[in-house]
Amino acid sequence: MSRLYPKLNDKEWLTHVYIEKKMSLEEIQHIIRAKNSNSVRQYLIKYGIPLRTPYESLIIKRQDSFVLDHEILDGSLLGDGCLRKHNIHSDVSYPYFQKKNKFKDHVSYVARHLFPKEDFEIRDDVNKINGKILVYHLFRTGARKELVPYFQRWYPESNRFKKLVPEDISLTPKVILNWFMDDGSTSYRYRKENKNPYTNEVVCSFSSESFSREDQERLCSQMKKKFSLNPQMSPTQWGTGWRIRIRQAEVQDFLKVIGPCPVKSMQYKWKGFV
Repeated sequence: MSRLYPKLNDKEWLTHVYIEKKMSLEEIQHIIRAKNSNSVRQYLIKYGIPLRTPYESLIIKRQDSFVLDHEILDGSLLGDGCLRKHNIHSDVSYPYFQKKNKFKDHVSYVARHLFPKEDFEIRDDVNKINGKILVYHLFRTGARKELVPYFQRWYPESNRFKKLVPEDISLTPKVILNWFMDDGSTSYRYRKENKNPYTNEVVCSFSSESFSREDQERLCSQMKKKFSLNPQMSPTQWGTGWRIRIRQAEVQDFLKVIGPCPVKSMQYKWKGFV
């Protein structure tokens, strides 16, 4: 507890002025009448409030060109994208969008749709898994009031703030395209009886098993109704036990719906595309 600067004992207030009001350490220092900004910094660390990088500090109050591209957001949230809040129970804590991938051009593609008129920062995020060092590229928006409705749809309190598929989601080719680049995969069918083990038959599926079977069935129903596709539910040993699979006979039709690959690093997923 800080006796000299009692306001620093209020985590919600500190989150509000630093994250939502975008005040600098020095501005907060003057409010609490501290001798320097180090006390503010130490309490941000204590509460687990992420400190801004030097780059973020430079642009934090800039009038940016953020575009609320709902197709990019919904497509990414169906996949690996996420929304986070520093305090999920606070109305003054706004969510931020985060996108991570091992391919930098894919992260840049998403970031460019949200910030089309300015530079943005993509950080290297290093993880150690099973003794291997893996480098990912991370893009994160600032906390934004505009993202509150998205957080409420995708992470409702009724689901304990865990991600689900919103009932009002509308699948478009662009939404499915971004979902596919994240969680879609294709592979050539293997046939033992064929001298050439790889045929021109392509198998396509989504790693959608983090969502409930009911959520996945609603996605399948939309693809059938809007695009005349007939995706199937396929059993898997992971997650909820089910994932979405595109029938081999309809893989080409599916790829025509989402169109050509817009990102070089993702081209490997468009197997057999004609």
